Amino acid sequence: MHSEKDLKFSRLTLSDWRQFGFVEIDLSRRLTILTGANGSGKTTLLNLLGRHFNWESTFLGLPVPDKRGRNMFSVGLRHQPPESDKGITHTTVTVGELGYTNGQISQIRVPIKAGAITYNVNIFNQQVVQGLYLASHRSASNYQQVNSIPSNFSTGEQILNQFVAEMRQRYSGGAGRSKSAQLLMKEALLAAAIYGEGSASVYPNHDARRIWRGFQEVLRSLMPETLRFERLVARPPEIVIETASGSFPLDSISGGMSALFEIGWQIFLRSQNRDAFTVCIDEPENHLHPSLQRTLVPSLLRAFPRVNFVLATHSPFVVTASATANVHVLSYDEDSRVFAEQLDFSSKAATAETTLREALGMTSTLPLWAENRFDEIIDRYLHQPPDSEHLLRLRNELRASGLDVGLPEAIERIARNAVDDEIGPIER
Repeated sequence: MHSEKDLKFSRLTLSDWRQFGFVEIDLSRRLTILTGANGSGKTTLLNLLGRHFNWESTFLGLPVPDKRGRNMFSVGLRHQPPESDKGITHTTVTVGELGYTNGQISQIRVPIKAGAITYNVNIFNQQVVQGLYLASHRSASNYQQVNSIPSNFSTGEQILNQFVAEMRQRYSGGAGRSKSAQLLMKEALLAAAIYGEGSASVYPNHDARRIWRGFQEVLRSLMPETLRFERLVARPPEIVIETASGSFPLDSISGGMSALFEIGWQIFLRSQNRDAFTVCIDEPENHLHPSLQRTLVPSLLRAFPRVNFVLATHSPFVVTASATANVHVLSYDEDSRVFAEQLDFSSKAATAETTLREALGMTSTLPLWAENRFDEIIDRYLHQPPDSEHLLRLRNELRASGLDVGLPEAIERIARNAVDDEIGPIER
């Protein structure tokens, strides 16, 4: 049995709508990753899930003149329903289903024709799933000084709602309010530090203390090891980041660090009144150095152990971040329809890598965990005689891990090590 507060997605299907042929996405694991070329529909799939978190998105139809020459708008149905079915009670058609962990299945329906260029997708029998949607755009703002803090500390939910409202306003093309998302975060952190720690004259607020200290624990998981993050310090009107190599204001951090702050801040605030929920992130790799793309997902899974993630990405470092993820590649078939192929990196790493390389146009996508496993296997044979018995065992170990494509490199490294042991290192 699943209580409403723990309800999650289990499966998503779409067929014969827009660019999709038939697509089935398994959402049953803690981490689901959607990847593929631009225009393959990753964000569309993510937006359907985001509707559960009040992330409303509209779709655009294609202008098509009807028999009388009037402009109607096609919603991208591959097969139009028979004329006899287009009665008053048949104005929409089912293009997919969304399953939940409580066994309920909702129909995804679109209008047969739209009277305007924008139209909505309806999810009938939509269930209540707790979560958060993070769009592909990160906030960008000029420096703003904190001029005041609230007299009462807001709840985590209130702080999150203010932050998300500002992000959505700017994402949708609005000018936003006078306070940027970055300024709202600084105000909340300053208030959390002041009210949370308290003083001889200020009674400490436990919610503020939990946010002030808890967010720093999240940052210790998310920040790169090279930064050597130590703690946040409130030096009104600024929040200062202290590291082993020095201190600097929050506003001076790089775009990549700022993206990590934003992602961690929003998920952390959502976790204040529920620890089990779902987070959808569109292109989490945006603004991140490749080394941070490689560590982002493991860091998120570690920082939020009861959160499910659904990610849409172009980055091979994100795609291959976890051996237990459900990874779906969206590709075009010979009829130019998008289909989904599920990859298996846990036991068929070589085959999955080939498929992913073809989909993303990458020369190599060997994941960090597979690279570590490859090195561990080779290390066991480096100081063994390179005879047929040991090489056969090496091949079998690599094959069992789905890494037999790396056998030539493994043999080369073992042979090179044997020569070095015999006559000393050779200059290369």
